[in-house]
Amino acid sequence: MNVTKNKIKNLQTGKKIHDGRGLYFFKKGDKGRWSFRYQRDGRCHEMGCGTYPEITIPMARERRESYKKMLSCGLDPITEKRKEAIKRKAITMSRFSDLAKDFIEEKQFEWRNTKHRKQWGSTLKTYAYKILDSKPIEDIEVQDVIRVLKPFWVKKTPTAQRVMQRIAKIMGKAKSLGLYHKDNPAIWKGNLEFHFGDPFKINKVRHHPAMPYKILPTFYKLLVQNTVLSAYALRLLILTVARTNEILGARRDEFDLQERRWVVPAYRMKANREHKVPLSDEAINIVNLRMRESNHELLFPSVIGKKYISNMAMLQLMRRFSSPYNKYVPHGFRSTFRDWAAEMGNYDHNVVEFCMAHKLHSRVEGAYMRTDLFNKRQNLMNEWELFILN
Repeated sequence: MNVTKNKIKNLQTGKKIHDGRGLYFFKKGDKGRWSFRYQRDGRCHEMGCGTYPEITIPMARERRESYKKMLSCGLDPITEKRKEAIKRKAITMSRFSDLAKDFIEEKQFEWRNTKHRKQWGSTLKTYAYKILDSKPIEDIEVQDVIRVLKPFWVKKTPTAQRVMQRIAKIMGKAKSLGLYHKDNPAIWKGNLEFHFGDPFKINKVRHHPAMPYKILPTFYKLLVQNTVLSAYALRLLILTVARTNEILGARRDEFDLQERRWVVPAYRMKANREHKVPLSDEAINIVNLRMRESNHELLFPSVIGKKYISNMAMLQLMRRFSSPYNKYVPHGFRSTFRDWAAEMGNYDHNVVEFCMAHKLHSRVEGAYMRTDLFNKRQNLMNEWELFILN
């Protein structure tokens, strides 16, 4: 049964007709798609041959014959089609930056953090593109990666580490596409470790400056006197032990004040898991106040067109306080809470960890813990409020 324009026109949507020698046409609306079916090694395979009318009947038959010829030569049409796709990609991905941009575009939806997405492209553009684009991808050597990293390995070690890891991923993709056939030149172990000092010895981890819990009540009294939006945000951050981004992105529909809880959806959490935050009286008062002052869907909206206030707003506010309060940072209040819980009360370790939205360290604990200890956390957060307002 040969396919004709008239048969295609009269074919019902969702129906398929056979043109012969393995070529099929499937009708979909006013258009359709071609496919080629064949057997190889005792198995049936089907591959796409393009869409109609972009691929005309003669063009579809020509493709069918080329695939039949491949089969007669012992070649698999699907495998050969993939090889051709890789070759075409190789032509457009001849430089490191081409492949890096393609990688970022493919992966960006996995990266929930907007800042992280921007940093991926900006760090490679700043440090890597100029050097690595000076030659085709297949010619990149270890020495080229060393040239990228050496100028700032000691001065900006954490950034250099991230750039190294990002180059390694791009070169890994190049290998998977058949664009690079040597060992990955940006791998640390057994490779770059012989050219650079240990990053963990060069740049020791610096923790966020955390305010001692003993001076927190005095600081909070000063903070209450300030009525700017960032002050309310900072107060809620302290009372809920939340992270900065969780506070800034807080939406009014996430709060159930009758149930005294704030449910932060998984996509806004670092662990990508929904987090229920117990609300104390003071926290509820702040949320109520913000809801009365504005009907915006965000609790802390920006007035200059952005989604919410700047992630630097709370830090800048703290910098305006007098010493010693101005040397601490908002994220440090999580450590303040942890120190207070450890030294001022006999609190269950898991309760404290859940308050901070941490995953349990023990795999066994994590596997068998089937509760988020909300009621116990409610009591703990109420006691935390009493201490702060003391």
